[in-house]
Amino acid sequence: MMKTRLKIRPDGQWLGLDIYDDLPISVVISQDDITEIGGGSYQYSKTFTIPGTKHNNEVFKGFYSVVGIDFDPLTKVECVVEVGGNIIFEGFLRLNAVIFTDDYIEYEVYILTSVSDFSSEIQGVLLSDLDYQDLDHENVYDNITTSWGYTGGTSGLFNGQILYPFYNYGLIYDSNDNPSFTFGLSGDSAFTGATNSVPEEYFKPSIQLKSVIDRIFSATSYSYESQFFNSDYFKSIYMSTANNGQIGVSREDEDTENRNKFKVYAGGPLGYVYDPNDKRKPLVFSTLNPDGYDPLNSFTLDNDYPGSSPDDYQNYFNVPTSGDYYFNVRFRYLNQTGQNYPAYFRVKAYKSTSPNNIDNGTLFYQTPGSGFAALGSAQEANIFFSGGSLGSNEYVSLYVEFIDTAGFPNNGLRILGPNGQGNAWWDLYTAPSLLGTTNVNMKLQMPDISAEEFIQAMIKMFNLTIEKDEVDKVLRIEPWNTYYNETGRTQTDWTQKIDTSSSIRVEPLDFDLSKDVRWTYTTAGDQVLGKYYEDNFNNIFGNKLFRSSSNILTGEQELTLPFCPFPTNTITGSEYVIMGRTYQLDDNGLQKPVSSEPHIFFWVGNRFMYENKGGSGESSWYLSSGGTQVEWNTYPAVNHLSRLENIQGTDFSDLNFRPYWDFFASSNDRINQYSAYSLYNSFWQEYIESIYSLESRRLKGRFYIEPKDIGDINLSDKIYVKDNFWRIENIEDADLVNPSLVEISLIKDITGFYDKQPPAPVYSITPNQSYPSPSPNTLNWYFENLLGAYSINITDPEYQLIQVSTSTTLVNTTSTGSGSVSFYSGDIRMILSFTYQNNAGSINNLQITFGTSSGDDSYGILQIPQPGDNAYYELDITEYLPASGNVYGTISTY
Repeated sequence: MMKTRLKIRPDGQWLGLDIYDDLPISVVISQDDITEIGGGSYQYSKTFTIPGTKHNNEVFKGFYSVVGIDFDPLTKVECVVEVGGNIIFEGFLRLNAVIFTDDYIEYEVYILTSVSDFSSEIQGVLLSDLDYQDLDHENVYDNITTSWGYTGGTSGLFNGQILYPFYNYGLIYDSNDNPSFTFGLSGDSAFTGATNSVPEEYFKPSIQLKSVIDRIFSATSYSYESQFFNSDYFKSIYMSTANNGQIGVSREDEDTENRNKFKVYAGGPLGYVYDPNDKRKPLVFSTLNPDGYDPLNSFTLDNDYPGSSPDDYQNYFNVPTSGDYYFNVRFRYLNQTGQNYPAYFRVKAYKSTSPNNIDNGTLFYQTPGSGFAALGSAQEANIFFSGGSLGSNEYVSLYVEFIDTAGFPNNGLRILGPNGQGNAWWDLYTAPSLLGTTNVNMKLQMPDISAEEFIQAMIKMFNLTIEKDEVDKVLRIEPWNTYYNETGRTQTDWTQKIDTSSSIRVEPLDFDLSKDVRWTYTTAGDQVLGKYYEDNFNNIFGNKLFRSSSNILTGEQELTLPFCPFPTNTITGSEYVIMGRTYQLDDNGLQKPVSSEPHIFFWVGNRFMYENKGGSGESSWYLSSGGTQVEWNTYPAVNHLSRLENIQGTDFSDLNFRPYWDFFASSNDRINQYSAYSLYNSFWQEYIESIYSLESRRLKGRFYIEPKDIGDINLSDKIYVKDNFWRIENIEDADLVNPSLVEISLIKDITGFYDKQPPAPVYSITPNQSYPSPSPNTLNWYFENLLGAYSINITDPEYQLIQVSTSTTLVNTTSTGSGSVSFYSGDIRMILSFTYQNNAGSINNLQITFGTSSGDDSYGILQIPQPGDNAYYELDITEYLPASGNVYGTISTY
């Protein structure tokens, strides 16, 4: 039998510990109670004792400070349990007690592995306690509209972390209760008029859910791995902030700090080689670490080493407002040879109205005299200089320039951090005051939600599983269907391991389950649309109730989110423009902001300001930019739906737990609002159906488990026992020293789980994009019924062609025929449907096809071997058409 070894690594080297061969090290490996919906997995060892041998005494004295009865109970040391050189269990060894028996010592210890300290690290931490300094900015036109350019990756504002959504959370009124603007295409105060432009200060930022997740983890010693958190779907979801019951963002009572400042650092030592054809090189600043700042986001940091790419000159300060500026740059310098033969150089500051090749602009400072002499040993440079009067349209950058009229320039130059620490830095210490009247301090905007509550909300929304790795301090987080994805699971046969001589218990799960499970947003309170829904339907918009068919279950389990629902409606004068309405109506019927829990929504992207639901009737609105009113053809849309188009339900997602009728449908029936990817359908349905199935079973028995088996176990494994597959619920007291019979609980796999990828938004329209010119392409359409005498079997036929990008219906007919329509290059949704009846005797092998010619199925096909009487059939596909062409919709046999 292979020997079990217990090893620890207290100081980077592995040390073996003496253990009792006949005393077990037993572990628990478990998925949270399957009936407690929304849990995680964990594993840990029970306490066990190891002998007080001379070797162990030295180890525990050195690393746990064991002296007599005293020891350090807070110390934990990385450890592993090995069998035959293979690691079967790993974690941290903790000393629980020192046991004295006469003159003999024993140590009671346990291994902590996946019982995570993560929760304790975020306990009591509010979202407003996290660090958002890198997101502080001004809510001015440029930042607001830049955020609307987010399409993924590094686009948008702060790489998409901040978005300025546009919806009606209340209006701005004068002393006579007249609004400065209204959300509508008609009326005296409509924002379609330049005099009724929307001011910049009206907009409130929202924050990407992923950004919040990242900041929570940054506040701990943990990291995470998650395909889901890094998906385009998750990155497109935002949470509203500044839910303060007032117009504009939240501000400090006395915001007197000048925001017009920066401090930037070089990313490491800078090396410069003398080139007589290129004596001047950028002094490169590439990071805010360790204590830098740039609250106005006015400094463009470089991202590479000097001389390594053409964008070395993209490293500059963009002057935010005109006035006098004073700078300080500090560093150490020496030559690259280590010899005391000086290489002379100067520091130069240039300004330009263009950010490209600033050193071709105006020189406004250079090191006086003969410059600096870089010798073999480092010297300090502390330079204060004035930029004089700089304009808001100017860019400033620093350079080092070799002087080759004296000394030894070929010795080169190295730039290091001042005082022998860090790296070179440059700061702006005196500048015209920007006191933050438009400053957005994101700390002040965050809702009163704890980090722990936020993480729990993510678990409830997306049915997340969490695997915890204490050694590397990593949480692996994925939705249930991803973790148990059928195609990636390992199958293991345990039929020969089960002890048939012991009792084997098979029981249903029903008795431990609630009759009802409810997923719900928090109440909308007085918010106009949400309140209407709750008052008239006795239901919170967006929720989902699952009710078991069992007549013996009782009780309800509720999973409540700390977010308000986000119903939407069209605006006055338009059937196409859709926005949220989260204001309350006061006693005088005025639309006033209301303090509330935050909302969550998809960033849908930019949509045109059409008047008509079919995507016609061009309109616009006005947005203030300082004292200028800018006309906009598009508006930035957010919604609980990921796309607002006439597309199939499988092509978009919904942040409601089930598909809901929304208010905009009263005016716009062209947009499909019923997604196949609601939160419940995407993340919960298979899980719930599996545990509430009449076939669901729990198997409890004793299995013969060897120590090496423990290292191979994964909670997602498919365990084959007695003609069925099962998944692990709990392994109790598995012995890491000796093979033994172990109590194990398994849950029957009813059907396989398959990873789902809910569709993310599609961003095809840029901010303020011009309206499309008249459709350049011609679509020749044909609707055919080739059934001959059996055509009488087809009733209520309907043929539709829809331009997806504008939700425009190009063709909608119930009669066979043909015609031509104009269309834009892009996705065309094609729908052909009918009801089958046995009017002329039954026929088999019916089919519907879409293609480029009669009967062609190159775009799609639906075959119906044995159509049912009075059954409805539909072929619904979306095809990209780049240019003019034909579309045949054909009903025939095969």
